[in-house]
Amino acid sequence: GTRFTRGRYLASSFFICAVIGFPIFATIAFNSMEVNFFTALIQLMFCFCLLPEIGREAVSSFKESRVFRVCLVLMGVTVLGWFYLYIPFYGIYRTLVYVVQIPFFFALLAWFRVKGSDGLTQIFYVKLGVVSIAVLYMIYIYCGQDIDLWRKMIKGRPPIYRHLRHFNYDLAILIGLSAWLILKDKLSYKTVFGLFFTFGFLTFWSGARGQLLSLGVFFLLIMLSPQRIYLVRKFHLAVMAFLAGAVALVLSGETHMLLSSMSRSVEIEDFRRISSNRSEIWLATMVYVKDSLAFGYGPEALVRLNVWRGGIVQPHNFIVQFLLEFGATGTASILILLISSACMYISFILRKELLGVGLLGGLLMSLMIFALVDGVFYHIVPITMYLIIAAYVFNIAKSNTVLKNELNK
Repeated sequence: GTRFTRGRYLASSFFICAVIGFPIFATIAFNSMEVNFFTALIQLMFCFCLLPEIGREAVSSFKESRVFRVCLVLMGVTVLGWFYLYIPFYGIYRTLVYVVQIPFFFALLAWFRVKGSDGLTQIFYVKLGVVSIAVLYMIYIYCGQDIDLWRKMIKGRPPIYRHLRHFNYDLAILIGLSAWLILKDKLSYKTVFGLFFTFGFLTFWSGARGQLLSLGVFFLLIMLSPQRIYLVRKFHLAVMAFLAGAVALVLSGETHMLLSSMSRSVEIEDFRRISSNRSEIWLATMVYVKDSLAFGYGPEALVRLNVWRGGIVQPHNFIVQFLLEFGATGTASILILLISSACMYISFILRKELLGVGLLGGLLMSLMIFALVDGVFYHIVPITMYLIIAAYVFNIAKSNTVLKNELNK
């Protein structure tokens, strides 16, 4: 009955909060692979709450979306290829992490159908709360630690997040969602200033080149909108506050990470240095890719093949990562999904009545660009946040076509 359904949605809301909060706090005690696996189990709980809805959403997507059907076939072929190559994918933790994302997305579609934009707003506040606690924890450790030791440790081994780049994924997502809330007039001027001042300070403090790249892409995409003048007016306070935060950082003297990032970016003669060794990791990975081009080596291949020593678990580029794991067949499936959704996002940005969804589409595309230089589609936090925002956007897209069909009758 309805009470049971209400209970299921209540439980699912609890699990979605856990999906957002748990993996960040878990980084204090567990490594990336463990955090990914445990979070996938929580995602599974979320899916169990909404099983009937998942069935409905999956069937309707299969019927309506040719892209989904093509991708499903390609993925099926990839899995058969793994069987043929004796790749023990059913014994790899990472397999669950990948498999669970599909029902998770359908469950989110159903969840947003009930919760709407309030659901995404709640998710933003949960995320903001979790990240704020993480920042306070870092400040607490900073106050009790020798400054030279702190500067040595902070980038590669912060007290929480395992690596500061993971913190940058969250900053990128929070900046995008905050922009969406500004557009919806949900944030007061004071809040906007406080948030974006902090975002600016932390972004430049961490010397985040990948995050700044994705922020630049986000900004350029939004400026494609026919309502760009309106958007500039809407966001001028946020931009000023962000820059004020950057200035405050420079004045504070905590610029060691920013300067090291800048010096890496300026050394043009050596691409390896600019890309922080990424180009070497990509080349080392591609050596393996060409030996199993059709189907790859299965999930978590970089670690299983010991492609790169020194604690690196992913190649910092989602195309290289998927080629290694899924081969050309599976990668084609994922790229078709991403490119077709990117085309949809761009069409939203170009239509003035779809400003809010267009902005979120721009955020998702900026995360795709981020994923070309980092593990955005490897680590569970950015994957789940990407899917949450995408599900919200797709849900609106679906309901919009329904309206159009009604008008055409």
